[in-house]
Amino acid sequence: MQRFALWRSRHYPAWFVADTTDVFAVSLRTFAVSLLAYAVSQSKAVTGVIVSIESVGTLVLTPIGGTLADRQDRRRMTLAANAAGFLLCLLLGGLVATNRLGAITLAVICLLFSLVVGLLGPANDAMLKSLIPTSLFAKAQAVRESREAVVGLTGSAVSGFLYKISRCVPIFSAAVLYALGFVATLTLPSSARRRGAGADMDMSEADGQKADGETQTVEEGKSAASAHTDADALEPTPNPGFWRELGEGWRWALSKKRFAAAIALGALVNISFVAAQTGAQIQFVAEGINPVKIGLLDTGMGAVSLVGALLANYVTEKVPTGTILWVSLAWVGCCFVPLIFTSSYLPVLCSLSVMGLPLPALNSGLLGFIYGKTPDEMQGRASAVFETAVGLLGAFTPALTGVILQLRHGFSILMAAALVLALAALATALFSPLRTIPRPDSWDEAEL
Repeated sequence: MQRFALWRSRHYPAWFVADTTDVFAVSLRTFAVSLLAYAVSQSKAVTGVIVSIESVGTLVLTPIGGTLADRQDRRRMTLAANAAGFLLCLLLGGLVATNRLGAITLAVICLLFSLVVGLLGPANDAMLKSLIPTSLFAKAQAVRESREAVVGLTGSAVSGFLYKISRCVPIFSAAVLYALGFVATLTLPSSARRRGAGADMDMSEADGQKADGETQTVEEGKSAASAHTDADALEPTPNPGFWRELGEGWRWALSKKRFAAAIALGALVNISFVAAQTGAQIQFVAEGINPVKIGLLDTGMGAVSLVGALLANYVTEKVPTGTILWVSLAWVGCCFVPLIFTSSYLPVLCSLSVMGLPLPALNSGLLGFIYGKTPDEMQGRASAVFETAVGLLGAFTPALTGVILQLRHGFSILMAAALVLALAALATALFSPLRTIPRPDSWDEAEL
């Protein structure tokens, strides 16, 4: 049956396990780091800076990592990322356990994590394109959104609970998850890239899928033809240089009108969400609220997002993607309004929670479209371009958030700014080519 086609793909289940352990490990350690940062600094501003360090470093390095993912064996890069994450968690956990962690040391370790995630992280996302057909990308993204909702539902709350037991426990738990991800990645096929042979790679992958007994539909054939057309338009040289490939990725992505519009929309949404979530966390940490309750902020959004993720499987198939975008952003804007007038725990919890309802459908539609329409040999660079352009300003947001929160009525100022950004994202969805993106069954005929 088509509904189970994704899970019947030969390597998708193992990839999903590897990706999930990585995401959950990041959730555990990043929440713990935000608590540790205030514990060792006792400053909102310093806490915001430390939280920003990994995000900024990651996004600066992600374009390089994306280019590496299109040139190197993606499986080997993912294994290296898991191994490095495991070792860094052991180091950080040991320093916490022995009470030798200071603010500068924590900042350096966060910088090291950014090197790992930025240079090696894009390989895992890029690998998916070679494991499943384009026709299953929207469904794969919906499944991923469901997973993200579950991680959001449990990750921060679990990390807060483990932090209450001992500050080092969530860090060591993340190390175990990295080890599990390493084992799962070992079962995936090698994906060494041969430059200038993108078509050959695609054909060998298609033959491998047929050998596994999968049926290639007419729509998949059209999608493959479309991907080859885009790939041919790149006219790669037999052995292009690294920096030339990096620049090629940016030129290709920014030459696609909808890809460029998606970057603008994503950047605005990302900054507004980071400001709201990080601002609430730092505010409540400074007020001495129980770490478990602070973790419940993400749990609330995760719970509602899980409901949204279940609906996303139906909504993304029945409603045009362009419509999903502007309706979702209108909802988000409404949720920011109460936060301008109160910083009390319960109203903040409720507003941030209901804000998560439309996000899975928004992400499934938008990301499924842009990555589903991206040729396999461009996956690493396209993903890196999108993540860097969308996330770079958001990565600096926690540092600015910490400064704003120290002002009089800082929380209200912060949330008003987040609302303005959300409204700008809504305008982008309404007055750009994104508004006319059709349903997934018509993506083959739509231009990127």
